[in-house]
Amino acid sequence: MKNIRYLLLVAVLLIFGACEQEEKLPTLTASQREQIDTLYLQRVNVLRPQLDSACMANFAASVQQAADSLVKVRREEAARLRERILQNND
Repeated sequence: MKNIRYLLLVAVLLIFGACEQEEKLPTLTASQREQIDTLYLQRVNVLRPQLDSACMANFAASVQQAADSLVKVRREEAARLRERILQNND
């Protein structure tokens, strides 16, 4: 019994010892943060029109697909309800 406890203790210690320490994120200076913000905004302003046009192009198809899915689910639900009603009437 003592051997099992020691083995368990050693296993736990090995498992916790094998864990990696969390990596600290680098700290940025104010000027570095400002530079990153500027680059981000520049990229977003370039990509926004492209992403908006892609969304608009796919919008109608997405709405149609969602509507078809809803109709299919409702029809299946209605069929199950009709089946249950028929079984209860018999």
